[in-house]
Amino acid sequence: MASPLDFSSSHIQIPPLEEFLTDVDHKLGRANGNIYHRHTGVPGVHDGQILVRLKKKRFVVLDYGIQPSEADHQYALTHPHIKIPKGAGHESCKTPDCPKVGVPVCIYDSEPNETDSLYLRTGLCFSCQRNLNEKRRTERKRTNPRLSTEEEEEPSMIYAMGPSPKKFRYKNGSMVELASDAIIVNGAVEGTRHYGEGYGFQEIGGDLLHCSREALMETERLIEAVSSGAASAAVAAVHGALLDDSAHDSLPPGDEEINSIYHKAFHSLSKSIFLLTQWKASWDAALEAAHETVADPSLADAVASAAAVAAATTVPDMMGDNGSGDPSSNMATLLMAANDERKDHDDDEEDPTMEYV
Repeated sequence: MASPLDFSSSHIQIPPLEEFLTDVDHKLGRANGNIYHRHTGVPGVHDGQILVRLKKKRFVVLDYGIQPSEADHQYALTHPHIKIPKGAGHESCKTPDCPKVGVPVCIYDSEPNETDSLYLRTGLCFSCQRNLNEKRRTERKRTNPRLSTEEEEEPSMIYAMGPSPKKFRYKNGSMVELASDAIIVNGAVEGTRHYGEGYGFQEIGGDLLHCSREALMETERLIEAVSSGAASAAVAAVHGALLDDSAHDSLPPGDEEINSIYHKAFHSLSKSIFLLTQWKASWDAALEAAHETVADPSLADAVASAAAVAAATTVPDMMGDNGSGDPSSNMATLLMAANDERKDHDDDEEDPTMEYV
């Protein structure tokens, strides 16, 4: 008995762009998530050809009824609007007991430089993927009242996933939009921790220096690796292969080592940036505590009184009759004056939380 995927193969045939634009403008609609079936599918086999509206006016044309040949794969390499993921037209849906095709061919993507659509990555047929999307949407509404009611609540941080700009909502309600390649420090990076008791700016400083040196070393390794003669030869080989289809033997090996060094450098830099924020937070907290101590009125009055006594003391008195007197008695006077001022302040306003000895 033939497999349900053994339907008649058809090669990729791209309709004129005008045909897609007509369907997009008059049948698809502009809302994110809209769909339009251009060609109906075969029950229990595949979902046919479907137009899907994505974010920011992007749309894709998915075809679950194509079994691409090797020639189709080669054709797609020179046409970026066409995307043929692994298993397209052959792999069954990952949902248990669903025999339909789970990986479609994208015969047109209006924004080919963006991240591949979810429909190309999950391995689910179109129907199962839509059901899963709806289930997740319902769960989000159930767990987040902001999605199901219009009542004002304390807003939280919002991420715009994928390559689109990242949007955040501050607690005061204002929004900020960041570039798609913005780096966000969001919590402690692995191998670091927040400042706190026993881990202040002095301790953080040592860790920060260590991570910064580590990041510098990894970055130097990365730059040296791609600047070496071997790397230059590899780049030249790639360039030659692109210009001459027959130069397949000149293709360089994979860049696993470069990627490994890159990720190490990025991780070290991320740790350094996070530790720098914690160093600053700890330093600011220490400064605030110091200012509160200096602002203590009892301490300020005592210092002022001692300064007044010092100003009233004449030079002859400090030196004695022969000019070589012992200043220790005057020092005792200063301390006693400060102590008396403190006692006077205690009598005026007693602080039950403090005890002077």
